[in-house]
Amino acid sequence: MRLAFTTIGFLIAASPIARAERGGTVPAMATTNRSVEVEVARPIAEPVAPAAPAPIVDPLAGAPRPEAADGVIVPREAPRPQPWLRAALFVPRVAVAAALAPVRFVLWAEDTHRVSARTKEVFWNDEQTFGVYPTAGWDLGRDVRGGAVVVHQDVLGASLRGRATAGTVERVHLAGSARVERGVAALELSGRHRQTSGEGYYGIGDVDTEVSRYGLDETLVKAGTRWRVADGVTLGVGGSMRWLEFDDTAGVLEDPTIGEVHDLAAIPGFSTGVEAARGEVSVHVDRRRPRHRYQSAAVPSTGWVAQGFAGWQHDLHERDARFGYGGADVARAFDLFGGDRVLTLRATVDAALGERADVPFVDLPAIGGTDLLRGYSTTRFRDRWAATASAEYTYPVTDGVAAFVFTDAGRVAADPDELVDEAPRVGFGMGLQAHNRGSMLARLWVASSIDGGVIASLRVEPVLSARGREVVR
Repeated sequence: MRLAFTTIGFLIAASPIARAERGGTVPAMATTNRSVEVEVARPIAEPVAPAAPAPIVDPLAGAPRPEAADGVIVPREAPRPQPWLRAALFVPRVAVAAALAPVRFVLWAEDTHRVSARTKEVFWNDEQTFGVYPTAGWDLGRDVRGGAVVVHQDVLGASLRGRATAGTVERVHLAGSARVERGVAALELSGRHRQTSGEGYYGIGDVDTEVSRYGLDETLVKAGTRWRVADGVTLGVGGSMRWLEFDDTAGVLEDPTIGEVHDLAAIPGFSTGVEAARGEVSVHVDRRRPRHRYQSAAVPSTGWVAQGFAGWQHDLHERDARFGYGGADVARAFDLFGGDRVLTLRATVDAALGERADVPFVDLPAIGGTDLLRGYSTTRFRDRWAATASAEYTYPVTDGVAAFVFTDAGRVAADPDELVDEAPRVGFGMGLQAHNRGSMLARLWVASSIDGGVIASLRVEPVLSARGREVVR
């Protein structure tokens, strides 16, 4: 009996009617002789449409538009180029493009051939101890020279260096040096022989005279030593012997000779020549450094460098030609941005402490040329006292190449108080330089001055040339 009721309940729960009451639907039924099949279909959920994106609200939509004083909205129109303005700017654009043509060439050469990175690979051995590389110089309207430099870094503990060049004005230049370093001390022996024709002479003092030319035969033997007394501070002692002879020639240049313009007997040392011994002491302090270790040490970003020197010269040919001399050279680098945009300020002063008649004209302090008072010819001004001030801004062009603009001011005088009596001579210009991680490779600049004229210089050297001293630097 209990089993019968259970079976009946199961059949009722499985019946179509009961399933419909639980939410199903009953489709049409198909009837056969043997059985009845019932299919119950579940309701299919309707797809839900995605929500519409929120509208983008312009935060400036409600901002007031510019209005004129009378309340009328001013329409915003793109500025139209003026034909007259474009025509006026055409000439400066051409001038700037012509001036930057060397920059584009240097960029192309650097990007295509990686000149600065391959310099040592071409001219130095694998150990970087022996190298033979070319050197060249060019002064616009004065001299073109070229030659080779040989360097060996380790010969019985010494560093050897030789140089041989020839040119139109500096006809022969032979030089050699040997340097030994032991701890904090260094010793250098050097010598050179030069023969030139067409050296420029403009007279003595701050005078406006035309150039005249003379020839020079120079032999120099020099010895010096230095001690590193502190980090970046060196003390030097040195001396030299010089033999100088002058002649009245202009060489390949068309300017008049010195004898055609001046009385040779009135020029100290010209007729007798110079046979002199010199002794000197100096102090050199260098606190310059690059900002980042991957920047070139040849272009320091910050710090200062100073040098002071004093010496005595005794002319062995003219017993009364004895005089003292001295000077100072100070430069400060300011890092303006990133370690490669650098402003360098420099000031120099030189003096020959003797009567003009006792100082050979070639030993008087002189300014003008590639180092001091650029924009004027080499040794354009000379007298017992000379002072200069300069500012140079350097900025990067590409890896290993930088550009710079500069201005120099300077003056010579017979006495120190006369240096500020009148306005100085001023030069200015711009240039390019190529360098690697440790030294300068080449430096090209073009300059002019307030007195007119154009001076250009190109030097291909492993380091920038510095003012020659009687001691190792």
